[in-house]
Amino acid sequence: PNAPTVEMLRDLASARVRFIVIGGVAAQLLGSPRVTRDLDILYDTSADNLGHLADVLTRWRAYLRGVEPGLPFIPDAKTIKAVEVLTLDTDFGWFDILQRVAGIGAYADAIRTADSVALGDFTVNVLSLESLIRSKLATGRPRDKTEVLELEALRDVAEQHRAAAVRLVARVRAQQATDDARRISAESGTNRMPADEINSEISAARRASRKE
Repeated sequence: PNAPTVEMLRDLASARVRFIVIGGVAAQLLGSPRVTRDLDILYDTSADNLGHLADVLTRWRAYLRGVEPGLPFIPDAKTIKAVEVLTLDTDFGWFDILQRVAGIGAYADAIRTADSVALGDFTVNVLSLESLIRSKLATGRPRDKTEVLELEALRDVAEQHRAAAVRLVARVRAQQATDDARRISAESGTNRMPADEINSEISAARRASRKE
């Protein structure tokens, strides 16, 4: 994400707003090279969180995007609660806030599978790749078809990396078990573990690693 977007996320996190990054910025945070102009979030509609979010919007001088300047707009908790989707212009850039995401549901539904992404000295919750794909399919816009293919490719790469990491951990554990068996045998002196028992321990460790 660009610098203004990172600052927006930092400010939201510092203000203790409970939110999940969705849309294009979420895809960026999960590895997509796609460029986006606005930050979209799914937020918790609890009363205290609405207050935190309203404070941030006031500081950012948030105003309805596409609406003629000068019309009255007060981004307080009551206003935020009353509208499921607000598309806003702020001092930092475009900012869209949603109470529900197509194909996913509300904040409470999405937070269960959200990813945590570190951005320097703070972290944010991000809609998972699987949830992003599901939301794009539910929305069904023509441009979403291309984005779904990209997200599916990112998901496949991420799964390959996870599988490789699991295999590496299994190999390390098997080697550690082998080393432990040999050390115990060496330390036991006259009561040394018979070679067939050592081999049995090593084989068991390797079988366990293959199952993982």
